[in-house]
Amino acid sequence: MASTNSESARIAVYSASAGAGKTFRLAVEYGAAALARPDDPGAFRRILGLTFTNKAAHEMKDRVLRTLQKTVELDDPFADPIAKEIALLLDIDAAELRRRAAAVLSEMLHDYGAVSLGTLDQFTHRLVRTFAIELGLPSQFEVELDDDYLLDLAVYELMSDLGTDSALTQLVLDFARANLEDDKQADVFEALKAMAKHLSKEASTDAVAALRGWDLDRHRQLQTNLRQKATDLRARMRAAAPKLLKLLASLPAESVNRADWYASYFKKLRKPDAKLWVPGAHVRKSLMGDPVAILKVAAQKDSALRDQAEEVVAQMKGLLGDPLETALDGVVLDLLRRHDRSASVLSELARRLEDVLDRLRVQPIWKFQPLIHRELRDQPTSYLYERLGERYARFLVDEAQDTSRMQWANLWPLMEHALTGREQGAGAMVVGDGKQSIYRWRGSDAEEFLDLVARAKKGDSPSDALPGLEGMSGFVAMGDNWRSRHGIVAFNNRLYTGLAAKLGQDDHRTAYADSAQNPRGASGGYVQLRGIEAEDKSEFDPAVLDALVADVRSRRAAGWSWGDMAVIMRRRAEGRMVAERFAAEGIPILSSELLAVTGSAAVQAMVALFRWMLRPGEPEREWDVLRGLRRAGVWQVGTEEWLLLGQSRRRVQDAPIPEDFEPVLRRIIPGWSPDVAWRLSLYEMGAYTARALGFNADADAFVLRLLDAMLDFSKRQVNRLEAFMEEYARRAPMWSVSAPAGADAVELLTVHKAKGLEYPIVFFPWAQLDNPRFDPVWLDPRGVLGSDLDLPPSALVPLTKFSSNEGLLDEVGQRWPAYAERVRETAERAAFDDANLLYVATTRAVDELWVYFDPKKGYGGWWLQHAEAELAQGEARQLGENLWAWGAMPAPEAAAPAAPTWDQSTVRNRDWTDTVKLARPRDEEPEQRFGNALHAALERIRDRRDAAAAAYSAAERSQLDSAERDRLVDTLALALDAPELADWWTATETYTERSLLHEGGVLRPDRIYRRADGRWVVADYKTGAPQAEHEEQVRRYA
Repeated sequence: MASTNSESARIAVYSASAGAGKTFRLAVEYGAAALARPDDPGAFRRILGLTFTNKAAHEMKDRVLRTLQKTVELDDPFADPIAKEIALLLDIDAAELRRRAAAVLSEMLHDYGAVSLGTLDQFTHRLVRTFAIELGLPSQFEVELDDDYLLDLAVYELMSDLGTDSALTQLVLDFARANLEDDKQADVFEALKAMAKHLSKEASTDAVAALRGWDLDRHRQLQTNLRQKATDLRARMRAAAPKLLKLLASLPAESVNRADWYASYFKKLRKPDAKLWVPGAHVRKSLMGDPVAILKVAAQKDSALRDQAEEVVAQMKGLLGDPLETALDGVVLDLLRRHDRSASVLSELARRLEDVLDRLRVQPIWKFQPLIHRELRDQPTSYLYERLGERYARFLVDEAQDTSRMQWANLWPLMEHALTGREQGAGAMVVGDGKQSIYRWRGSDAEEFLDLVARAKKGDSPSDALPGLEGMSGFVAMGDNWRSRHGIVAFNNRLYTGLAAKLGQDDHRTAYADSAQNPRGASGGYVQLRGIEAEDKSEFDPAVLDALVADVRSRRAAGWSWGDMAVIMRRRAEGRMVAERFAAEGIPILSSELLAVTGSAAVQAMVALFRWMLRPGEPEREWDVLRGLRRAGVWQVGTEEWLLLGQSRRRVQDAPIPEDFEPVLRRIIPGWSPDVAWRLSLYEMGAYTARALGFNADADAFVLRLLDAMLDFSKRQVNRLEAFMEEYARRAPMWSVSAPAGADAVELLTVHKAKGLEYPIVFFPWAQLDNPRFDPVWLDPRGVLGSDLDLPPSALVPLTKFSSNEGLLDEVGQRWPAYAERVRETAERAAFDDANLLYVATTRAVDELWVYFDPKKGYGGWWLQHAEAELAQGEARQLGENLWAWGAMPAPEAAAPAAPTWDQSTVRNRDWTDTVKLARPRDEEPEQRFGNALHAALERIRDRRDAAAAAYSAAERSQLDSAERDRLVDTLALALDAPELADWWTATETYTERSLLHEGGVLRPDRIYRRADGRWVVADYKTGAPQAEHEEQVRRYA
């Protein structure tokens, strides 16, 4: 293990490549910090461990607790490698290690909530809860994790104003029209939703805030001004083109130097694309420099021609002005106009979202970091710790490459306070790997971590804003690989150190140039690269699937179990193709993200029925129902009869006249009726349909996932089928079934899901990683079109490298430096991110790695070059055309007892109406029933406005008749108006039916509330005649 400075530095920055054992190291560091003081078993309360995902946090916490448990229980505590390493760090023997571990474990279990090992989002949430008042948030807000749900509501809120707000209506119409013209999203809702997603991005926070001062009228005036300026400019160019050609023709053709170049340029001015207006070097020489350069060298000696040329060029300049500046005006105008309506729409969506959050009293997690950064950064750190109730001294930050710039800015001040103090053991361990940063779309900033690494190597402060940390940093390179066999590690070493030279930024190149690892796993290992050439995607995808199926079957035949294999893809769409093909081939599959409900024949049949219910007269929907029922096995019918019926339903010419569709359905599904279905709630409609189709006895998990979605939608949004079907059309491809872990099946997962995992055999298809388009970004456009145009402080603009016009980006950069810089930076980071996806995918394999790529796309050429170079150096061998291999296929280890395969047809969904009946005690007296109903109603009331709903609900549950129900409503009204209950409505906290621990057992008062003066009140409700035992019961609570 090579290191710069030392691991004992107060801020130890670890660079941990794939398989380097970082989780082991984090557990050791946590355990050593918790056990460091022999007389302080509560030291763990001063340790804050932060990671990126809940899964990683759970694994770290589980490993720490298991290590402590083993240390206490095992005869030899050093049998656990983590415990042994902790003892080595603390320089203590086994007996002392066991004593300390027992004390710490006991303390932890008695105060488990103080074990601060969690995600950065969880810690941020805790900060926001603590400082809700300072942050301007309601004290009782809830956190909403479903961003899509909130953004949907914001879009609905905006669309509800269409038709009543004329300015907004016109804006949305212009927005939709612009989308259609640009061949973008035609569905207005989806287009608005895509725009709303910017609100959840950290990069959009400041930009959206800067636009708050711009109302709709100002936005519309800007759009009008930009449109008019662009129209005028194009009209001027179109008008100038024939005049320029005429002026060119006035010169002797034989005397003009490259007359065809000038003519071609002038003709391009007629076109609306301003990028074509940029003059080439030859044209610039005369129109922007020496006018005589328009003539051939020999003609330049003729003074008359020289004079004529100067006059002609002067007139050309009069028409064009500076041709480059004119072209740049057009290019920049096009950039600003591309999303000008989008920015206006986003401002309106931001306002609607705030209305939604206020109304629901919820906050999305993505709002917390900007809030903290804006409101708490100037607060004294000692004050923050005092309010939090904890004072941390030791910090462990895992997956540091996935932390955003703002998260670092919020975290460092908290860490600085402890690191510059005098507390013994204070320090920070920051662990990450820039090569495994694959979450930039979530806001992660690998460059922040790479900068931290560079600073740590020199011992510099992590930030220029933290001079107090100067000299405290140290760098540790975790250079071993404990995961993969030697051959796979060697292959990846050569692959990625060679990739370094292809990356644009220095810190990216350094990350890969230093990526070579020392193999510490088993010897051997096998790698195969397969290049698949095809004309287009329609040929390439089936060819990849054919090769993949053959190779998976070959490994199964070699003795490997299905569960030893994983297929890793970049995109879910590719994963769904693999899932469908494997299912057709009878290969068992396992996936927590790719088993989409849309692939289930049962779900398709149910959805077809729901769609038909909404428009029962449409022939195509009738045909979809028949096709779905047959595919799901509900309707057993011969091919000839099915096709004949299908032709009649679709009104095919010469087909028999169709009968009404409902009688047809009754014959196929005798237990289902649309009339019954319409009378049910959304969830009950789904369950009723599933049972009628025969899915109740053998229902698969996909049907249950659909029913879950229907229930969730009805509870959270609206209980209407048409609204749910819109939701289904948008979201269903993302609804998947989580299969149980441990089943003997090939696991299918995306690269993002595979991070941190390992498998004996990894298949990586579609490894060419076609480059995606760049997302638009926010930039300050003020001044780029002169000072006379009122431009906003931030504008959403598309990024383009102008690849068809080499050098244009440099020209745009002269006018708008920030734009050119962002384009180059984004392109370089996109290349780095793609390299990281490849790195994560190819470093999951323990024994074998199989890669499939298109040599003509994306990274395909790089794979091809690497294979040919390795072949030339004798590292690889060629098995066939575009097929190379490294190493030998290892034999599988002795087979463990076979894990069960996952049977999707074992989940039951019995009809609850057959098994659940309403029960009512026969001997319950009317007054007793009334008292219970009154008690139930009071239990539900937190606010006066709850009274009516609580009364009617309690009356229905207690089966009160109308007279009893009216009496209940009147009794509640009288009771709630009583002066003795006045402080119910000003209570700051209220709990009903909460258990209280008492020496004699558990007490359960009807109501506990805190009054405005801070005093707590315990209340019980009694009906009937007052009794002494009632008062005694209340006194017992006190």
